[in-house]
Amino acid sequence: MFLGFDEADFSETLPFHSQERSRTLSHGDRRKPISNFGHGNQNLSTVLMSLMFLALLVDQIQQACYPLFQAVLEKLNTRRKQWDHLRSHVRHFDFDSFADLWAAVLTGAAKNRCLRR
Repeated sequence: MFLGFDEADFSETLPFHSQERSRTLSHGDRRKPISNFGHGNQNLSTVLMSLMFLALLVDQIQQACYPLFQAVLEKLNTRRKQWDHLRSHVRHFDFDSFADLWAAVLTGAAKNRCLRR
């Protein structure tokens, strides 16, 4: 008896998972695994996590090596303002390259680049 519970209280629920798993593995049963550890049927959360890490990596490389990025960050003082300006420019204006986008955020010269609708 442990904390007022008998082993009989857990005998029907607790060992089922491990017994079922060992039975399927020992008999060579090739069914789907019992648990996917919360990653979804097609690993959607893992894919999204990988994309987030990729976005972070690109951001860090730009911050370290891209002079336009650094100039915009210096001008706007905070990363929040920088990303708000970037988001706004992408939403409202049309750009041929990322360099044009960062230059427009830096100089404010995007007014003649309205989106084609």
